Amino acid sequence: MFKSYLTIAFRSFWKNKFYSLLNIFGLASGVASCLLIFLFVSHELGYDQFFKEKERIFRVVTSAVMGEEKGRIAVSGSILGPIAKREVPGVELFCRYADVGIFKPTIVKEGERVFMEKTFSYADSSFFKVFSFGLIEGDAETALKDPSSVVITSSMARKYFPGGSPMGKTLRINNNTDKKVTGVVADPPANSHLQFNFVCAFHSMDDGEQWFPMNYITYLKLAEGVNAGEVGTKINAIVERELKPQLDGSGMSVSFEMQPITDIYMDSDLQADIGQRGNMSNTLAFALIGVFILLVACVNYINLTTARSEKRAREVGIRKVMGAVRTHIILQFYGETLIITFLAVLLAVGITEFTLPAFNELIGQKISISYFDNPGWIALLAAVVFAITLIAGSYPALYLSQFIPVKVLKGTFNPGKAGDMFRKALVIFQFSISIFLILGTLVIYQQLNFTNSKDLGYNSEQVIVVPFADRKMFNKFEAFSSELKQNSAIGDVSRGSAMMGNILATWSSYKDGMDPNKGIRTLGFTTDDQMVNTLGIELLAGEGFNATSMQLNDSTDEPLNSHVVVNEALVRMLGWRAEEAVGQTLHYGDEASGKIVGVMKDFHFNSLRSQIDPLFFFISPWQDRYVYVKVNSINDPAGVDHVRDVWMNIFADAPFEYSLLDTELQRLYDSEQRQASVLVLFTLLSVVIGVLGLFGLTNYMIEKRTKEIGIRKTLGANVIGLVRLLSWDFLKLVLIANLIAWPFAWYFMNGWLENFAYHISMSWVYFAVTGVAVVVVAFLTVAWHSINTARMNPVKSLRYE
Repeated sequence: MFKSYLTIAFRSFWKNKFYSLLNIFGLASGVASCLLIFLFVSHELGYDQFFKEKERIFRVVTSAVMGEEKGRIAVSGSILGPIAKREVPGVELFCRYADVGIFKPTIVKEGERVFMEKTFSYADSSFFKVFSFGLIEGDAETALKDPSSVVITSSMARKYFPGGSPMGKTLRINNNTDKKVTGVVADPPANSHLQFNFVCAFHSMDDGEQWFPMNYITYLKLAEGVNAGEVGTKINAIVERELKPQLDGSGMSVSFEMQPITDIYMDSDLQADIGQRGNMSNTLAFALIGVFILLVACVNYINLTTARSEKRAREVGIRKVMGAVRTHIILQFYGETLIITFLAVLLAVGITEFTLPAFNELIGQKISISYFDNPGWIALLAAVVFAITLIAGSYPALYLSQFIPVKVLKGTFNPGKAGDMFRKALVIFQFSISIFLILGTLVIYQQLNFTNSKDLGYNSEQVIVVPFADRKMFNKFEAFSSELKQNSAIGDVSRGSAMMGNILATWSSYKDGMDPNKGIRTLGFTTDDQMVNTLGIELLAGEGFNATSMQLNDSTDEPLNSHVVVNEALVRMLGWRAEEAVGQTLHYGDEASGKIVGVMKDFHFNSLRSQIDPLFFFISPWQDRYVYVKVNSINDPAGVDHVRDVWMNIFADAPFEYSLLDTELQRLYDSEQRQASVLVLFTLLSVVIGVLGLFGLTNYMIEKRTKEIGIRKTLGANVIGLVRLLSWDFLKLVLIANLIAWPFAWYFMNGWLENFAYHISMSWVYFAVTGVAVVVVAFLTVAWHSINTARMNPVKSLRYE
């Protein structure tokens, strides 16, 4: 019997090659899309899952309340780990970690070769005991014991010591410190929130044990069976005893929470965090898109199979007359679906392998797949084959097996309108999904265009930013700036503590007569008297910093006159008008204060996802990390070349690296850009799959009406009238799909836009453009068949069948 089923199945495939290939290609496209999306979702959900004993590893997160503001911070003080280990039972190990690349690059020199490294980390000696990163060379117990030790990744070993072992070799750091290589570790997996190239011994930072500053990420590894919540409670009891007295009168309160390591990547609302962040809502949305695309492909199969039911009705009737029961017929059609699905999945695997490198480039990840090394993938593919067979095969099998043999063989069988209605509902479902995805893509791209073109309140164009690696380099800043300005290609030169778009330093600020405990959470940025001119920031009141502001104490490098420049947001929250604020005193931090010498018009110094926060500029040269250089034209290499020449003349021991400020600001929206690119890809695929299905369905429906068309032509119908007649049946389905998809798209995309404090509004134009575009595509698909059939000689049409 099984052999008979196979024979019939292959005869059916060969007889209907066009539809069989259409089914296989449609299913393969859907499965390949679903596999790529599943790889992405699996990668996102798999962050930090590879660590041994991961259920025992936690990061300690700081919850801070400053005045009326609340926030969660990834960092804590250097004392937290040691005091937790000493005083909290159940804490087996602690590890403090810091990546100084967040704040500044690091100069690394080996022999005569010099590099500027953007990632450079410090960690306690327990790092490789807490985290199961495998050391290729060296001992995990002792690799970070010595303050002068450094462990490097295998890629850095190849970069700095090609052709030989780096063990025991020396790297010079920032031209002032030597580090000996004591270990080589495999590069961290792509789905680790910890991404590093160098790990130096933490105690070489020599910060002692302090609650402040909070510059370090603290990890705790708990003993087997210890409750993390109880550990967190005991840590907060220590805070009440040790830290709370220090904070009295500061307007700030602090507590800590235990965060499982496997939750870190998706917990994306923390300040001062490291590495890339994920988004659970977006990840689940992509998973849903993958399921929808697979359903669209299954719908194609159902539609094309049931549409051709009349072609196979006589076969079913004969088989029933010959003794086949309904169960046999059902098994036969399930078998046919299984064969098509199996072939489609094989093709989908090939498509996935071929397109994976381009997909990785698109999403900025390094996802890989190994079917035979991971039996789970084989099981997944088998499950996909079974699921598609069940979903796509059930309706055709049940529908075709119910045909009554007497009526079929007499030629009086009529499938009725129920089948047509079901197929139309499936077409509406397909196009509803495609329209929803098109609208989503359009809105995301419009929002990205809005963020890239919005007036930020300052001029980021023609500005290059050069990082300084250490404080000693800033001792030569004046000489560097002076020599730069001797070239007419250079405009203003300034310096600052952070890159615009990444201002994170937080203070509690208040005015005279205000309760310090109710201070305002304020962001602080150190700079000089040229930044306002360099970026073209508008001053609403006051003159800003001047020569007096820049006068420094020779022994401390601190300003002799404490001046600050504030933005409108801070002035409003303090209850002043711009003119009133000038000359007033702003208190910030524990005891610092400054005279307000200028009020800036609000500008977007961070991402458009958030409202413009209160901000103040102040003078503190030792905190400055970046040089901002205004050039007359980015397209003219003379400006950048001059900056490079002056740099190499003054800072011969440091490599020259720069970035464009407007490019750095665009990178703030890299995640949205990747979302949009992925959404475009899968939207196009869903549309293509839907159009393929419509193409096949139209071809069959017009075949079915060929004789009717011949009669209409004989009675005088013209080509235009026939095309209108044949197209309308399908176009009205697309119009209904628009009406269904629009409210869903409006609801979900409005929710997505709420992630931005500044965003576009959902214009009716987006819906109109999408609706017209889909109708045009559907019309062209249907019209191609309709025109060919309408132009056919009516004699041939009447002789059809």
